[in-house]
Amino acid sequence: MARPTLALAVAATLLAAVPAMAKDGPSQPTLLPVPDTVTSLPLTLAWTPSTFTSGSLQNGYEVRVQDRTADATQVVDVAAPADAGTVTASLPLVDGHSYRLRVRGVETICGGHSGACKVVTGEFGREERTQVLVAPAQPAPTPTPGPVDPPPPVVLPPAPVTVSPPTPPRVVVPAPAATARSAPLLPPASTVRPRIGPLPRWVAPSPSRRLDPGPPVRLRWRANRRATFYNVQVFAGGRKVLSVWPRAASLVLPRGTLRPGPLRIVVWSASGSRFAPAFAGKPWVVQVLRIGGALPMQA
Repeated sequence: MARPTLALAVAATLLAAVPAMAKDGPSQPTLLPVPDTVTSLPLTLAWTPSTFTSGSLQNGYEVRVQDRTADATQVVDVAAPADAGTVTASLPLVDGHSYRLRVRGVETICGGHSGACKVVTGEFGREERTQVLVAPAQPAPTPTPGPVDPPPPVVLPPAPVTVSPPTPPRVVVPAPAATARSAPLLPPASTVRPRIGPLPRWVAPSPSRRLDPGPPVRLRWRANRRATFYNVQVFAGGRKVLSVWPRAASLVLPRGTLRPGPLRIVVWSASGSRFAPAFAGKPWVVQVLRIGGALPMQA
């Protein structure tokens, strides 16, 4: 009976000696301290960078902004900078609300025999809490007017007397009588131009066709003149599978990204720097594509 007990002890010792395997994905970022009360907007959030997997395709961060007053949560995507310094993001907060702030690393890894890509998220680091109380701007003092000297009197020269020549009598010529052969008067042509509605922002591929999940697919949308770059997010079901930052109004999904079923494309337009982007209030384009299968029969 002593041999099984000895074998179990040896196995436990060997398992304790084996180092723990590192978890896949980026490491936890560390938020820098945020003041308890924010008195000016927007708030600039800063954190130490994460360590990403070598050879990853897209690296960035996901800032989770939880509005405790409105009971709502907003996610802000921030691209990872090229240098290894502190990462910052400008957050659009609301005056008078309380917030919980967290951040985690996100990366896209492609590889394997099939060349498929997957999005790997790290764990959230320590959270920060704050409230926004912006002091109202003080009005500028109104200057008190001093004494003003009266203007000098204006003396006008006498108006010249002009004599107009007599007006000749007006001669009225009667209009010719209308005849039966005279052409009827036509109403003037309308100058109102027909109103043309705005063009759709989504260009290709057409939502009515089924896409083959095998080859790459190029997405195209109409450009926003005010945007300097875009954030394209691809969702399969309720899970985000891709988030990239193109500068042009198009994107090629690599081979292996598409899976059979509905695919939701959300395009955000942004201006400014990618390290502190200013996003629009709502997405520029939201489009659903169908991947694989056959089109339904038309009634």
